[in-house]
Amino acid sequence: MIYAKPLVNAPKAFVGGYFDLQYRNHRRNVIDNGAGAAGSNPGIGSTNSSFDQQRFVPFIYADITEHVKFASELEIEHGIREVTETEVSLEFAHVDYLIHEPLNLRAGINLLPVGTFALLHDSPLSDLTDRPLVNQLIIPTTMSEASAGFYGTFYPGRYAKMDYEFYVTQGPNGFQPDETARIGEASGLKNSRQRKSLTDDEFDNNCGKAIVGRVAYSPVLGVGIAGSGYHGTYDPESKRSLSIFVLDWTMQRGPFELIGEAA
Repeated sequence: MIYAKPLVNAPKAFVGGYFDLQYRNHRRNVIDNGAGAAGSNPGIGSTNSSFDQQRFVPFIYADITEHVKFASELEIEHGIREVTETEVSLEFAHVDYLIHEPLNLRAGINLLPVGTFALLHDSPLSDLTDRPLVNQLIIPTTMSEASAGFYGTFYPGRYAKMDYEFYVTQGPNGFQPDETARIGEASGLKNSRQRKSLTDDEFDNNCGKAIVGRVAYSPVLGVGIAGSGYHGTYDPESKRSLSIFVLDWTMQRGPFELIGEAA
C-alpha cells in the first residue's frame, strides 16, 4: 500500500544540494559556545575559534507534467547538535503552473523576492561566508512564507528582458503570544519571519495579509537593475504596518562584477 500514491508515470526528477563547513578564528573570545556566560573566563561560555557545520541543504525538483513543476529545498543548520538545538525547516516548497512565459502561477512556501540576495543566497554562489548586514537585519534572509501569486518574463527589446514576481503572503509576526515585541534594534526583523513565529502551526497572527513583488530590468546581457517591496501588518490587531523597499543592481563584464543592494 505504500506505493498506492498519486505518482506520475516516469516523471523527470532532479536531486541536488550543498553543505558548508566554516572555521572561525577571532582575537578575542567572542564565540558563544553555550557552556556558560559569554565573555566570562576563557573556555567557559566563550571561545576564540571553532568549526561549524553551518548548513546542509538538499533540494528536489520535478517536472510533473509539461505545465506543472515542483521545487523544494530543505535546510538543516548546525546539524551535529541535538534536535532541540538544530534548525530544520523548509526553505521553500512550491508548485508552478506554466501558462506561457509572460504569465505563470505559483503557490506554496515561497522565497520572497525582496532583493536579489534573498533569492540567490546559497553558499556556493557567495564570495564570503558571512551574509551582508542588510540581509541579516533589514531584509531577514532567508525570508520564506506561505503564499500564492504569479510571475513571468517579457522581452521589450531586442536584447532587453524584464522579469517580475508578485505574491500575497502570510505576513510578518512582530509579537510573542505574551505581546513581547519580536522586532528590535539588536535582532532587526529576522525574528518576525514566519519560520520563527510562535503561533500554533505557524498560522497568521492577525487578519491581514502581506503583499510582495519585484520587477527586474536588463537592457543588455550582464547589466540589470531591480526594485522590490514588501508590505504587511505585524501586530495581532492589524494596526501596525511593516514595509521594506529594496533597490539592487548587477554589472558583469568578463571576470569582473559590480553588485549591490540597498534597503
